[in-house]
Amino acid sequence: MSQLFIVPTNENGLILDTQIAADISTALSPPFAFDDVYLYAHGWWTSPERAIQDYNQFTVGYARSVLTALAASAAGQPSGALGIGVQWPSMLFNSDSLLSEAAESATFYEMETRADSIGANAGYALLRCVLGQNPPRHKINLIGHSFGCKVVCKLLEELYLDRQTVSVPADTELNVVLLQAAFDNDDLEPNNIYGDLATGFPNLRMLVTTSQLDAALGKLYPLAERLNLFKILGTPRVAIGYDGPTQTVQNQFAPVARVSIGPGFTAAALPPRASYRLLIADLTPLHADPSSARYAEPLAGHHSDIFRDEIYSLIAGFV
Repeated sequence: MSQLFIVPTNENGLILDTQIAADISTALSPPFAFDDVYLYAHGWWTSPERAIQDYNQFTVGYARSVLTALAASAAGQPSGALGIGVQWPSMLFNSDSLLSEAAESATFYEMETRADSIGANAGYALLRCVLGQNPPRHKINLIGHSFGCKVVCKLLEELYLDRQTVSVPADTELNVVLLQAAFDNDDLEPNNIYGDLATGFPNLRMLVTTSQLDAALGKLYPLAERLNLFKILGTPRVAIGYDGPTQTVQNQFAPVARVSIGPGFTAAALPPRASYRLLIADLTPLHADPSSARYAEPLAGHHSDIFRDEIYSLIAGFV
């Protein structure tokens, strides 16, 4: 069996569920036998109702993919996993009116900053709670989408900064999945906002997805820089979820593997896990397939086109 908690926060990252620490502790104690923990973080412009819907859709689709793969390989049934979905206020106006949508589009920088606050506070607190359980978990899997990837990376950066207080056990593997991450492709470089992840956590592995058909990251993300009236214009920003991490980032995480995800992709096509620490997965072939046209959004393109069997298989094979 598995269990999914949805954890609401306020705009500063204060967890609103005052019982969640006790619930997590109970779920990670006997008679439960959860060896894997998943922490999910959604992105910008996601209402509370949509966040719950997305977490439900993603977790059930992912679980189906894992169970199907295990059945085909005769590997038996998994012991289950504990899922924790962070539901953070990523909208100012919970309305579908044209006026609200126009106003919401102007909150890019506010929500970009808020995502980091959510990671540094709520995300970090939840991870500390998981790490404080005995015995330690074998795997902790952190999955973010869009600005949710900032939540995931910021909570790890906060963990590194507080390493004298809490640490990751030597036999606990950290798997980080960045689905169409909405942050700069050099943010993981040394001295940048998430610059300690590669060297600070020897057991950390990372999966980064990219897509040239992600219009939100390829077109709107750099455009937001041009529309920021309070910043001196410089080199346009490049999102890591559009063009992938810089060579400097790749060098930090080496060895690196690349894989192209097309229709019908399965985890069997992945290179051996021991052969890479950073996996860069190009979703462009999947998004370019004519059958994928129905998943595209008018302005964002395939930015949120992540609820796919091929992507579930990719993540399952990675973790």
